[in-house]
Amino acid sequence: MNFPTQSPSWNTLRDKIYYTIGKDPYVEVSNLVPLEDGNYTLKIKVYRSINKAKALRAILSKEYKIEDVTVNVIILDSDNNEITVGPLSNYTIYDIASIFCIALHSNRLFNGVIITDGLLLVEQEDMIGQIVVIINKNVVQFYNSNLSDLYGNYTELATKIFEELLIKEYPLNIKVSFSTSDDSCELQNNLYCY
Repeated sequence: MNFPTQSPSWNTLRDKIYYTIGKDPYVEVSNLVPLEDGNYTLKIKVYRSINKAKALRAILSKEYKIEDVTVNVIILDSDNNEITVGPLSNYTIYDIASIFCIALHSNRLFNGVIITDGLLLVEQEDMIGQIVVIINKNVVQFYNSNLSDLYGNYTELATKIFEELLIKEYPLNIKVSFSTSDDSCELQNNLYCY
């Protein structure tokens, strides 16, 4: 008798990136490339905008460790040049918010960014952060041999996946959080970019 097996966690990571960051007409997410040491490389190619490529590099982790496997994420421009960014140590809240806007502006799951300064109680801002990335109400679903799902699908809110994948803490104690869009919330009227 053959028992079903679950997809490796690094394949799930790749698919999470593909079905969130890759929901952009100018972004192409590769398949995982196995390395001799048992680790993997994932290439993300950004077309038409070097600024978008740099912004994406600034908000997406360079590597993800899953069990004893590392997935290295490389951002490429349209000419296949690897993108690097310098330290963000002097960046303000507005600079970091702008980086998220540039990186995600053409992503179909992205709704905008809210800068919470003056909008929340101090206690709330301490928990939520100064920047909130707003993601459209969407469920991400893909097949991955999930043993807990009848059809083997992985299913999660898009907001939760972006929160898992993207960098949430920056120098100068700048904290980023993620929330699902809600048109009935008056804070939605304070989008910094969309």
